[in-house]
Amino acid sequence: GEYDGKITSVGFPMIGEHQRGDSRIIPDNGRINLLFCGWLYSDIRSPKYFLDIVSRLDERFCVYFMGKECEKLRERFRFETKAEIVTLPQQPYQTAIDAMLDADILINIGNSIPVHMPSKTLEYINTGKPIVNFHKLPDCPTKHYTDRYPKCLNIFEGDGDLDKAAKKFVEFCLDNKGKTVEREYILREYVGCTPQYIAQKIMDILGDENE
Repeated sequence: GEYDGKITSVGFPMIGEHQRGDSRIIPDNGRINLLFCGWLYSDIRSPKYFLDIVSRLDERFCVYFMGKECEKLRERFRFETKAEIVTLPQQPYQTAIDAMLDADILINIGNSIPVHMPSKTLEYINTGKPIVNFHKLPDCPTKHYTDRYPKCLNIFEGDGDLDKAAKKFVEFCLDNKGKTVEREYILREYVGCTPQYIAQKIMDILGDENE
């Protein structure tokens, strides 16, 4: 199925425990493995700014694009880079989770229109992995979640100095490869997004009705 975030019956992405599967798409190759996971809309979720950063990366980096229309990346966008680029079509949900858990840095590319609940952002946070969030809107809804996340670099695509942005990006990747955010922190900080919290809310509502 689609891995753009697990949605519960009440419309919430969930911060829950992920079990690792047996797929190994991203090898431990000694490089800094970056992963974008999701659907690359050519207009709403354009990767152009991120690709401008990628074009400034060197051989230390390997960039994975996984998801709907990702295999068309090279056809749609012309860019040169010394980094290795791997494009993969949409994968089963568990395979995508495994890739997120194996990546060093997760890449979030924001939409040019506000999305009320950025489910993939929460899915990324759920892994505890470092995240770089490229946002197109100064007040992007993703920032409501990423601003509280200790291992996140927010890059506003409205900032025109690409060399400066690339320098910040590389420094963040080098500093955070191999690091994760503690599970306890995530569960505490994102309590409103856990299955337990949602289940309790439902029980509270049902309890009120039964009285």
